[in-house]
Amino acid sequence: MIAVAGCAGFVSCSDDKDEPNGGDEIGEVVVNPSKVFTAGVPKQVGTMSVVTDAKGLITSMNSAEDGVKIVFSYPSMSRAESYDVVMVVDDEGDKTTLNMLLNEMGFAKYCKQIESDGDVEEWWFEYNSDGQLIKMKRSEGGNEVTEITYENGNISKVKMRSEDDGDGGDYVIGYGSSMIENKGCIMLFDETFGIDMDEMKYAYFAALLGKATKNLPVSNAYTRFDPNGEPYKRDKAFKWSMNSNNLPIMLTTLTTDEWGTEEPEMFEFKW
Repeated sequence: MIAVAGCAGFVSCSDDKDEPNGGDEIGEVVVNPSKVFTAGVPKQVGTMSVVTDAKGLITSMNSAEDGVKIVFSYPSMSRAESYDVVMVVDDEGDKTTLNMLLNEMGFAKYCKQIESDGDVEEWWFEYNSDGQLIKMKRSEGGNEVTEITYENGNISKVKMRSEDDGDGGDYVIGYGSSMIENKGCIMLFDETFGIDMDEMKYAYFAALLGKATKNLPVSNAYTRFDPNGEPYKRDKAFKWSMNSNNLPIMLTTLTTDEWGTEEPEMFEFKW
């Protein structure tokens, strides 16, 4: 349910394989959640509680309701073969390990994902000069490439295509006439923007996937792209409830397609 840095705009809330290099020492890469979550890291996202250490680094996320446990570790950077961050996702005993290399801004640029059965998937990420995610490529799904377009600090369009068969989808994101400031720097990549993150969505809330949009989205219009199939369209409407500090405490999503409107989905935040 998550998806998962400082917000572009109000405080500027950016395909080759990168892997550990042998032989050369590398400098320390700093992970800094405070530059991503300028109003503070949320204590709960959806059903997931978020735990930080004395330095402010996110060390774990846990959902007793869903049976999911995530642990983050930050290996020593004194050896070139080390990954910068290791995230282990334990979904009721099924463990997935995601080994990340970070760029100079402290955001993930490459991830080697190892499934519990030994299967390996890979991810690559690119950011704009404001530190917002603009491109993601993942080996799963026939090398899925996601391109993200911004206007005035907000995601306006998302395009995903598989390099293997050309299948994918297009999203148009709306923010309404009365823009809602994204003071909490919330980014739900899958749920609100249609960016298929799977387990990587948790990395955003550890400040590893760039900075957030300036405003909170209120709509999402999806069109499936399938060169050999029937067209399919779906619309989502997002309603945000805020606390007295203008931080989101509840997201309500209504999904509508040709068959009607689904039951609303609720997504809670605590600060």
